[in-house]
Amino acid sequence: MRIEDYLAKLDRRLEKERRAGGVRPETIAEVEHLAWAFMNGGDAHTASLLWERDFEVRRTQLGPELPETLQLAGLLGEALRRAGELERARALLAGTVEAMGRVFGEDDYITLANTNNYALALDGLGEHEKARDLYRRILPPIHRLLGDEHPEVLLMDRNLTSSLQALGDLRGARPIYERMLAVQRRTLGDDHPDTLQTINNLGATVAQLSDPQRARVLLQEAVDGRRATLGADHPDTQLAMINLGRVLIDLGDRTRARRVLQEVFEQRADTLGLDHDDTREAMIALAPTLPELAPGVFVVPAPGVEQPRLVPVKDEPDDEPPDERKERWWRRS
Repeated sequence: MRIEDYLAKLDRRLEKERRAGGVRPETIAEVEHLAWAFMNGGDAHTASLLWERDFEVRRTQLGPELPETLQLAGLLGEALRRAGELERARALLAGTVEAMGRVFGEDDYITLANTNNYALALDGLGEHEKARDLYRRILPPIHRLLGDEHPEVLLMDRNLTSSLQALGDLRGARPIYERMLAVQRRTLGDDHPDTLQTINNLGATVAQLSDPQRARVLLQEAVDGRRATLGADHPDTQLAMINLGRVLIDLGDRTRARRVLQEVFEQRADTLGLDHDDTREAMIALAPTLPELAPGVFVVPAPGVEQPRLVPVKDEPDDEPPDERKERWWRRS
């Protein structure tokens, strides 16, 4: 049965049960079970459609601030966020978090977890200052509650770094990355994907903070670790390679930078095509290491072709502020 047909049938069933005195617990349990199945399967949109119906039943039959109703509101808000409906998620989670503070307490785990989801919705809408302030408020109690090494705590720490990066606060993000990395090396190991992501992000951050030697060491570790665990042509490996290549350029090692960046360029050209944005990103990164024939024109080797071709490369607009140009060189996650 198509989900549209099931939802139409469900709506008729809910209306019939309401007229008969109230929606039955068996119906609510069925909807919740199905919603979780879609959510765990990665279909947040369908999960949100089901939880919307469940939430309306609970809100009207049980009350808007019953603990079960509030927890369901949090699930619905997170499903909406994951489905890309950020405005609806923000509106629902704002009121839900406020009510949870009254019912559960400001420092209860349920309140803190849903506040984190609310902050994620704000970040997605570009409201980074509000998101940063929420993360800063919930991190001390969640650290006390779960401990510094808990995976959810590390995830919230990373969420804060994303807000700080978006606000240009690299100095604020660096010590958080350093602390996260120490914990992840100890608890997850050097080659765990989460550890390698933090290594890459920290390397990109310290590169922008004018510490290229430290950045080179970190990014080389990220490249080696991702090559070993993900493969040379994995997008995360390529991302770390681009960041490493740019640091090598900053350090004056253009020969090695060219080898690293040309490998990424050729991989992306072969798999994505020469006109893909990711291929162009690799080409722009590679261009400074190549012979310049005229302003903005470089020799770019075409994958699988011995004769190089000339490609006009314009990196960023001339009137873009230098700090913004530098920021665009780096990608973290």
